[in-house]
Amino acid sequence: MAFAALLTPGIAEGQVRDEPVEILDETLEDYRVVVRILPRVPAVGQINFNVVPTTAGDGSPVRNATITLTAHDAEDIPTYQVRALNTPFSQEEYVGNLVLRAEGPWSIHIEVETEELGTEVFVARITVAPAAVGATPEAGWLMVLVMVAFLAGGGFLWLSSRRALARRAESKPQA
Repeated sequence: MAFAALLTPGIAEGQVRDEPVEILDETLEDYRVVVRILPRVPAVGQINFNVVPTTAGDGSPVRNATITLTAHDAEDIPTYQVRALNTPFSQEEYVGNLVLRAEGPWSIHIEVETEELGTEVFVARITVAPAAVGATPEAGWLMVLVMVAFLAGGGFLWLSSRRALARRAESKPQA
């Protein structure tokens, strides 16, 4: 119970960090696009993009759009591409995951296309940090807990085997 209390602040902090951060809110001719990403500080690895397109005129949701995310590296070379898909839970939100394997500046080209309004390309710029490998206090406590569990389990098995051997020795008839 005490161990759970030690981990609770870290869990709550982790949930706060998992809120997406807005990187783009832009209106062009026919569309307005809002783009949010997770993790809040993009690092080498998988980055989740949440794209919400609306019409520029009345702000109504754009449904049945084809949204393509293309990551351009620091030299503006298209490197990765993915199609963002809407979810069954929200027909207005489109989600795509890009795996960026290098740190530094990236530009994400968001192409929005519908039959009614045509195609427009938005550009969001992000800076990708090196992969995070830092230790947290919670991870340290978890490691201590696992080590204690292994040591206690090993000690229990050792004591149990000694007791069983002693009982076996007592029950053997003496010649």
